[in-house]
Amino acid sequence: MPPPYLAKINTSAMDEVWKVELSSSPLPFQHQSSMALERGNTLLATFWNRILRLSGDDGSILQEGQLPTPEGSEVDNVSYTHLIILSDGNVVAKSMSRRSGCQQQGPLAFAAAFLNCGSELAPNSSLVLVDATSLRVLQEVGLGSFVGARHTSTVHEGLEYVYVVLPDGRLRRYLYTRTQLWLDSSWPGASILTPGVPSANGPTAAVPVNGWLVATTNSGPSPWPLTVTAVWQNDPSIVYQMQPFKDLSPHIDDTTFVSYSATQAAVDPHTNTVFMSDMIAGQMAAYNLTASGFHHLWNFNLDFPVLMGPAGQRVLVAVNVSGIVGTPTPEAALTGAYPSQTLVFRHASNGSLVTQTAELEGIAGIVPHTPGFDGQFFYLGSQKETLVRVTYDSGTCKSEPAA
Repeated sequence: MPPPYLAKINTSAMDEVWKVELSSSPLPFQHQSSMALERGNTLLATFWNRILRLSGDDGSILQEGQLPTPEGSEVDNVSYTHLIILSDGNVVAKSMSRRSGCQQQGPLAFAAAFLNCGSELAPNSSLVLVDATSLRVLQEVGLGSFVGARHTSTVHEGLEYVYVVLPDGRLRRYLYTRTQLWLDSSWPGASILTPGVPSANGPTAAVPVNGWLVATTNSGPSPWPLTVTAVWQNDPSIVYQMQPFKDLSPHIDDTTFVSYSATQAAVDPHTNTVFMSDMIAGQMAAYNLTASGFHHLWNFNLDFPVLMGPAGQRVLVAVNVSGIVGTPTPEAALTGAYPSQTLVFRHASNGSLVTQTAELEGIAGIVPHTPGFDGQFFYLGSQKETLVRVTYDSGTCKSEPAA
């Protein structure tokens, strides 16, 4: 495979401003690179066991740091991803190493290297805390197992926390004190799995919203219906759970996939509304989260939710779907096709339709759409190294391929 690269696109002219290869040669393991924007027109990127700072003006590499090889991993099988920037600018990333002997590569390496090669055989993941100024590693925290879910951070009642969802569904909390992550042993945590369900395929990130943490199961294809869990941060014994698509995707047997939710829940902190979706059920649901639990608002055939607009006027933008064709294998679920895909704009409060695009053309399988400025959205095109832009203006949409 060619080396990974970053590129900057002028979204007005839809042409390439710069493109820089992150490595001079192909990497031993090319998994998911990760990127985050900083103040001052610089950006950070992680790939393999490297972290880089690049100029947003011309893509030049300003700094480079090396990330550790976690215990039990081999350097040729290491990958760092899920980069987040904390409130003081310091950075946390997570290792996701494939097991020894696994040769899977490419954009779908998550499915291929970890599902097909066996995530249960993959080395344990680590969090690394990186100093924002020097890109020096301040701390490595072993997680005790392979962790596929993203970690998240939030400032709650004046303290900053990093949350990790372990493969068995347990929530773990770390207190951040500028130079170190401390395991909060006083916080008992909670499980996001449904009692009585023997297994679920991978939890998603814990999304903070007004004192709650919201997480879902089935970040990989699962024979069990999707479970959505809300945990109160101050008292994790207060837990609400539901299975919003249980009637659409009931458990059949332990080998038939009925649920797959590759995206974490979207939340509106202004209204405490939670949006969740399921690829195989082909549905998205909106629920209001209160002190008494989840309260249903609406359901539609949607996936990959994005919220836009000011508080009180939120519009939810999502892909209109009707379920994956056929029963997917773990890798096919990431590249499978819906019968058709359109981008739909709905009022977030009640689900009423604002507008929608014509059928999306040249889309690369099942991919999320990325919001830009001025009502623009982008998705990966099926042609190599292409983007497609969707423009929303005054209730109408149009799509066009990028150069």
